[in-house]
This record gives sequence, structure tokens and C-alpha cells, in this order.
Amino acid sequence: MEGEDSGRRKGTKCRVNFDCKNTNLKLHNAIILGTDSESDQTIRVLFCNPTQTNMKTCEHFMNNECTFDSACKYSHGFKVQQDHLHSYLEPCYDHLKSGILCLAKWDNLWHLAEVQSFDEQFIYVQFKRFNRQMGLEWEDVLVLDLPENDQDFESTSELSDLEVEESEAERPSYNGAMASWEKHTRGIGSKLMLKMGYELGKGLGREGEGRVEPVEVTVLPGGVSLDKAFEIKRKKKIKRQKKEKKVKNCQPEPDLNVFEFINSKLISENEQTQAQSSKKDISKANNKGLNIKMLDTHNKIKDEEKYNAKLKQSLARNRNADKKTLDCIKQKIAQSDRALDELKKSESHILNEKISRKRKSDLF
Repeated sequence: MEGEDSGRRKGTKCRVNFDCKNTNLKLHNAIILGTDSESDQTIRVLFCNPTQTNMKTCEHFMNNECTFDSACKYSHGFKVQQDHLHSYLEPCYDHLKSGILCLAKWDNLWHLAEVQSFDEQFIYVQFKRFNRQMGLEWEDVLVLDLPENDQDFESTSELSDLEVEESEAERPSYNGAMASWEKHTRGIGSKLMLKMGYELGKGLGREGEGRVEPVEVTVLPGGVSLDKAFEIKRKKKIKRQKKEKKVKNCQPEPDLNVFEFINSKLISENEQTQAQSSKKDISKANNKGLNIKMLDTHNKIKDEEKYNAKLKQSLARNRNADKKTLDCIKQKIAQSDRALDELKKSESHILNEKISRKRKSDLF
């Protein structure tokens, strides 16, 4: 009976106690990998949101190819008592607001961060351990335990005594071309802009209506005066404009339906290739790998359904917006629908493979 119970638990979500030095968190989301010892009532789990290297699942271990065994710096499953399991912390964004603590995924690890702002596509967070601000997708942010009342979160939650060691050389975040040189400096320019309310990725000005990208640097030809250099630049610009105008007059206005047809063909071919490779991976995987693939696919379907629902809500809210915005949202919904269909097909293939293997084992 105990073996059957442990078999039913395999793949179940839970939370386990683990002291993390990077975040000082005590409880972490995990998935039950299997029974470690029935006599000791212990099981092994894999962490869903690893916050340090030794919590990350070893990819070679999952394929039964790891040669380091216990000396591996990655996790081969964390051993825990069965009666020490806690309820899984489901992602919840109902009480999401600025200033709340969360775990944010960056560089394949989850770090303690604070929510700054959010929109329909991204959540903007400020990492605690290193002074860096980033915009992440919703599924890459896990809001930590919320209090039941409206009191201050840091004073009532289990993280109230959390102390994070700030980096000695604090530097403001930089993103893309904007202020990218400041990774080599003290970053006084970005610090001043952030204090005045500037948000990365948005334009300058009170309403964010100004330019987003920095002023481009123009390299002038050497050995000539400035007047001559600007004259050469002006002639090149006129020549380029004439060429673009000539091409525009010669070619008819492209039919958007043609591009949609080409895109659908390319996407369908790409999806067929991915489906074939996915079927091969499923057939080669062992039973443990199939269970993990099944769980991973199920979670992806749930995430994709949530994302699809948000897109449809966004379409309903912006039904009076301009055509370009509506087309962009509809295109995202179509892509999400295709991704959802592929995930469901993959889940069906995995289920059929498991049934087929069970029938073969029953025959022999």
C-alpha cells in the first residue's frame, strides 16, 4: 500500500524546507520525483524555483548520464521526510502591487526582488541582491506569501526578518543601448534619471512621449572639412530617398493576405518539424522522463491558457483602439492558440506512449 501511495504522489507539487543562503527563504516549491527510502519514509523532490546552484536540477541526471553522482554541483533530488511536506504556493497575482516581495527568474535562477510596476505583458522588478531593474514576463515572477489582511507586507509575512546583503559597488540597471556604457562607471547619470522618475524602456518627457533610443553617433569621413562631410552626407541621403521612392513607385502595394499566407506556411512547417522531433524525444524517453515531460507539458498548458485569457481580455478592453494595436493583439492570440494546440497534441502523444508501454508490459 505504501508503494502504491508513493507512486500516486510522484509528480505531485508541494513545498519543502530548505535553507537558502541567497534569499534566506525557508520554504520552496518542488515536485516529488519518487520514493527514496520506504523504511525511513523519505522521498526525493526537484525544486521548481531554484534560488542557488545546488538547487538546480542536473540535466544529465534526468537522462541517466551524470558521472559525478553525489559530487555533482547540481541537484539529483533533495531528500525530505514525507510528513514534512507543505502546500504548494500557486502563482497568484490578485494582490499584485508596487513594493511587494517576489521571486524573479534571471540567468536560470530565481532571485529575491521587489515589484516596481507592471502592465499586461511585463512585471518590472528591482532585484535585492544586486541593484538591477528588469522587465520580466508574468510567468517568470512568483509573488511570495501575502498577508490575509491589509497590513504592511514586510512586517506581517514570514520574510519580515529578511536581510539581504547589498553589493558594495551599487550600480543602476541598464538595458540595451540606453546607458550601456555605465556598466563600467559609477552610473551617476542613470541614478539621477531614476530619481527624477524615469522608467527604463519608456520615452523621455512628462508623458513619456519623447525619444526612447539614444542619439546615434555619426562617424564622419576623415581628411575633409565639416562642411564637406555634411555635404557628402546630404547627397547620400537624397540619393537613398530617390531610390526608395523609385522602388515604392515600381512595386504595387503589398497585399497583407499574401504575407499572412506565407507566415502561416512557415509557421506550419516549423510546427511540423517540432512535432516530429517531439515525438522522437517522447519515444526515446524512459518512464521517469515521460512522467516529467507529462507534468511539464501540463504546467505549460495551464500557463498558456492563462496567457491566452489575458490576451482576450486585452482585446475586449481595447476594442476601440487603432487597427494596428488590434491586429497586434489578434496576432498574439493566434500564436497563443497554435502553441496551445501543439502542447495539447504533445500531451496526447505522451499519454498514448504511456498507455502503449503499459500494454506491452502487461503482455510480457
